[in-house]
Amino acid sequence: MFKKIPKAYLIAGAILVLIIGISAVLFFTDPPKRRHPVSVHNISQISGWMTFEYINMLFDVPQELLQEKLGIQNSKYPLVTLKQYAKKSNKDVDSVVKEVQESIQTYLDHKPEGQ
Repeated sequence: MFKKIPKAYLIAGAILVLIIGISAVLFFTDPPKRRHPVSVHNISQISGWMTFEYINMLFDVPQELLQEKLGIQNSKYPLVTLKQYAKKSNKDVDSVVKEVQESIQTYLDHKPEGQ
């Protein structure tokens, strides 16, 4: 009824399952976005891969702050990365990052206590 499976296939299958299992454990115990946590107090860590939504949440700034400061008209805002915004706006990513950093720093410097 069942054919005998060669030992080589069983060993190869076991090794494959072991490799996949170890990879899954390593990934879920140290997912890529958690490898380098961003500090709420360090605007210098703002990077082009971040979305405006993530930055707004991370630094607890109103969603419309950066949209207004940068004059963003993109309908996908805030789900746009700084890099995507820079490309569509024909701007340099580094200058967009700097502009975002300055806008957030200004907001945080003038934010009333307790907010």
